[in-house]
Amino acid sequence: ILGSYHFPLADAFTRRVDLLKAKEETLKKYVAERPTPNVYTQVYNEIQQLVAVMMSPSRRVETVAALLCEFVTGDSEKDHQQAVSQTQLCRISLLRSAESLVKHYGTWYPDVVVPVVSAISQMSHGLSLMIGAARCHNTNRKVDVEPLLKSLVRFPVPDCCAAMELVDICTSTQTLDLIQETVRPKVKEGETPNNETFRLAKCSLQELRNVVSVRGRLDGEDDWAIICRILDCMVVAWQRQEQARAQKEQEESNYFINK
Repeated sequence: ILGSYHFPLADAFTRRVDLLKAKEETLKKYVAERPTPNVYTQVYNEIQQLVAVMMSPSRRVETVAALLCEFVTGDSEKDHQQAVSQTQLCRISLLRSAESLVKHYGTWYPDVVVPVVSAISQMSHGLSLMIGAARCHNTNRKVDVEPLLKSLVRFPVPDCCAAMELVDICTSTQTLDLIQETVRPKVKEGETPNNETFRLAKCSLQELRNVVSVRGRLDGEDDWAIICRILDCMVVAWQRQEQARAQKEQEESNYFINK
């Protein structure tokens, strides 16, 4: 009541307050159960072991690169089937690791486990696409490597905690560089390293775009440094491409003049 004015909902408000006061007497206080101190150490070590064993260049990148090379060249049916089988085993091991992380640590540390499992799932999906494409690749010797590489970097891995740095290799330029170095000697004729540079730059930009979308913002100088590094690589590749084109035109012009 304010002066002579009676608030229309005053009675309802008063009844609601009285009801809440009555319920207050019956409320129970619950304390959330906390994990033992060594659980975080265990999940950290398990992720580290996963990176060391399953996601190391010797186990993962070389396997994927070998599959890509067999996909491009198709030297022998035996090597082709072996590459497919190794990639399939790698994919199954990754899925088992993801299942173990969710089962043992998903309840305690979902902020750590969920992004890791998402990255593993994305990589597994990429490997599955590669396996399917390789199995269907019989007589056609032309291959577009771009979507296969993009399948490895499409899913973002936000750096929300220290443990996430361990799986950053899932979408890092290190993976792309290793694949590029392995595949480059066996790429189809007529494709230059500049083409690969542009292709990998597009993958990196797509990865960065997804990470920024998840964060909702640019992460200061780090993101801008990545953008500048990607653009520098693209500019250098473009300059080399233009120089090679100008040199070729000059050679053709001199050829006809001399002719």
